[in-house]
Amino acid sequence: MELKIHASLSDRMSAVNATFDTIVKIARYEFLPFFTPSNNLNLNSYGALISTANIDLLHSLISEKIQKYNAEQLEILDIMELNFKLCAESGYKYMTSYPINSRYSGI
Repeated sequence: MELKIHASLSDRMSAVNATFDTIVKIARYEFLPFFTPSNNLNLNSYGALISTANIDLLHSLISEKIQKYNAEQLEILDIMELNFKLCAESGYKYMTSYPINSRYSGI
């Protein structure tokens, strides 16, 4: 089954109409061979605390830590986004410079 999935991803990445955005999307959401990072934070609770000003009900030290933690999570997501783009861009440049006539050339 996994080979079929990789073949499908490779076909889509190697397609003539595949764009850089196609490769980024596949790399980010579909082909994660070594890890599965969560790039979908649930900010509902934090957003509710901020929008209702209920965060002010918390001790200032706890409030500061929550806000710092949220900022760090968003920064990590930005770094992950940049890393995925750099990786996909490098792969795209390589694939277009050195095309391989293979079913798995996209991966």
